[in-house]
Amino acid sequence: MEYGGLSLLPPIVAIVAAFITRKIVLSLASGILVGTLISSKGNIFLALEKAFTIFWEKTEFSHFQSWEQFQSSWNLFVILFCCLLGAIINLLNRAGGARAYGVWAAGKVKSRLGAQMSTMFLGIIIFFDDYFNCLTVGAVMQPVTDKFKISRAKLAFIIDSTTAPVCILAPLSSWVVEVITQLKNAGIEEHLAPQIFLESIFFNFYAWFALLMVALVSIFKWDFGPMRKHEKIAEETGNLFGGTLPDVSQEENVSSAEGRLRDLLLPLGVLISAIVYFMFSYNTAQSLFWGGVIGLSFTIIFFFVEKTMTLREMARTILMSTKTMFPVVMTLILAWSISEVIKEEVKTGEYLSHFLTSSFILFLLPAIVFLLSGIVAFATGTSWGTFAIMIPIIVPLSAKVSPDLLVPMLAAVLSGSVYGDHTSPISDTTILSSIGAGCPHMDHVATQSPYSGMVAIVSLFSFVLSGLCLQFDIFYPFLVGIVFGLVALPLFLRAFSKKGFSEGSPV
Repeated sequence: MEYGGLSLLPPIVAIVAAFITRKIVLSLASGILVGTLISSKGNIFLALEKAFTIFWEKTEFSHFQSWEQFQSSWNLFVILFCCLLGAIINLLNRAGGARAYGVWAAGKVKSRLGAQMSTMFLGIIIFFDDYFNCLTVGAVMQPVTDKFKISRAKLAFIIDSTTAPVCILAPLSSWVVEVITQLKNAGIEEHLAPQIFLESIFFNFYAWFALLMVALVSIFKWDFGPMRKHEKIAEETGNLFGGTLPDVSQEENVSSAEGRLRDLLLPLGVLISAIVYFMFSYNTAQSLFWGGVIGLSFTIIFFFVEKTMTLREMARTILMSTKTMFPVVMTLILAWSISEVIKEEVKTGEYLSHFLTSSFILFLLPAIVFLLSGIVAFATGTSWGTFAIMIPIIVPLSAKVSPDLLVPMLAAVLSGSVYGDHTSPISDTTILSSIGAGCPHMDHVATQSPYSGMVAIVSLFSFVLSGLCLQFDIFYPFLVGIVFGLVALPLFLRAFSKKGFSEGSPV
């Protein structure tokens, strides 16, 4: 059934609710209810029944009834993997392996550049989960960056810029399975979804350029805006908080236990290896789940044999992880639910496709999608919620106007989502980056926004230029977009920094 302009209400309500309430769970639930109200023709009881039915079906909890149903699951495996990953992360934190890396790095780093690049390197290593990345990198690298008088705002910027951008580029992460799940729910065949995501990595301009920005400002000291002030004060006076007294209490995110480097590297190595191994025989969700089972089992056995933790301590730590992961799981299920409402109940994507079929604007669609996704993510403070709203729209849209647009438009959704998440003061990763770095939150937002804004502008033009080349082989649009960014970003950054605040060696 066609609902006309009413089909736009569910995503619009979710976005507006996010602006007003700043609560993603309530916002997604509002969008779901509005969608089911429309498809139920205003019958509130039928709408509530539809909403609860969709929510329950998306959990796939009924698949526990038999082994055959369990093996056919997708969403259920994703939920269970999130729980397993949360348990592993808490155990690694408690064991002190991340702190051991900090001690090792402190002995190796000899300069400000080394301190910043080693922070970036650790952020890249911890690619599989954004929460673990934010809190662990900050707590581990604080002593190292403090030693070389690097402002807490710069530390928070490096942490935040190597969190979501790295997670969305890594082929193995909790973010990737969510994207693949949304593609599958939007109608993409299961065996094609991973391939489409892998191809989109090349067009994920914002994520690539965000990492380039970190490298450039670290190597050449091309700081500008409020960050320039924070860095100058830190170098000249040793005050790491922009000249003010520290007004945040640093949470103990990493255990004070004297861990060993292998307490971090071995469990992570087994987890990643197991996931890769299972991918040769199972789909993505199954591989993540069974890899998580192997990873958690190894971690428990390893810590017990090495006497790192007692079984009682590990049981308590794993139990605490369920509290940490509950909001994540709830957001996931609601995201899948609103995706179903947008795709099947009100068919928002099909409605939009009628207005965007003029050939003269086809090349602008990736850029438009990038902007819209950035706005949604900024409003909601979450990339995953944006995936749930935008992916069910762009899949039918690309099928209607041009199948060749699917990969660049998916990349535009992912790039825009990361940008909005990166910039929003209500984003969980932005807040956790502030906490992890021990930086006042609004200082982090104020100092990072000019940097992320510059990266977004360069990315926008890259999407426009790549859109102009879509009639050629997929390699050429990527090449044009990435080359433009590699040239434009250093030039813009250099011009804005005006040689930074100090002359001489960048080190």
